[in-house]
Amino acid sequence: MPKIFFHKNAEKQLQKISKISNADFEKIDSDINTLSNYPDIQTLCSKKLKGEYSDYFCLKAKKYRIKFVFENKCIYIIDIRHRKDSYKK
Repeated sequence: MPKIFFHKNAEKQLQKISKISNADFEKIDSDINTLSNYPDIQTLCSKKLKGEYSDYFCLKAKKYRIKFVFENKCIYIIDIRHRKDSYKK
């Protein structure tokens, strides 16, 4: 089972979401737990990103997107954003 690490910004974003909507927070938390318990990240309902973010995967959780990297049997949660802001630079 891979370990999960949160980037500092992802932690802040998750705390902010928990204050806005408890239902969205629970869905994101559930999806992250599923991610950690899933043996093969590649076949999970995640999408490999393209371009300069080609090492990242994106997982949909309601109206939020969870961007993460899978390296050395560890999952690094990089970013958690609303879908309207997720792909903007």
